[in-house]
Amino acid sequence: MTEYEFLDYSLSLGAMVTDSIISFITVFFAYVLCAYVVGKKITIPQSIGLTFAYSIISLLMIWGIFMNLTDYADVASRYPQYEDDAEVLTLYIFGAPLSLLFAWLLSVIYMVGQNQQGHQQRAAETT
Repeated sequence: MTEYEFLDYSLSLGAMVTDSIISFITVFFAYVLCAYVVGKKITIPQSIGLTFAYSIISLLMIWGIFMNLTDYADVASRYPQYEDDAEVLTLYIFGAPLSLLFAWLLSVIYMVGQNQQGHQQRAAETT
């Protein structure tokens, strides 16, 4: 791989990672908004279905980001002039996916909490 091909590859990969992060943020905020607006009104099976679909989409995005970053680090480590980038990139390889994973976990916990509050309110109203 020539240096031009490497730079073209790294720019393309950077664009893919950026697009994936933007897509994750969009899905994340849509899910949190859904949890806020209708989390107390939907039934538990609906909440589980929504959370399952959201989790599959989000975890696949996080996995794709992680794989793209590790692939880039692997290719960058083959070029001596980019060794420093490969070392710094290790921080991003684990930092970006872990922060997105943490955001996913918090959003699922929020939805479960909202759903439980709504379930308790409906139970109190019927008694």
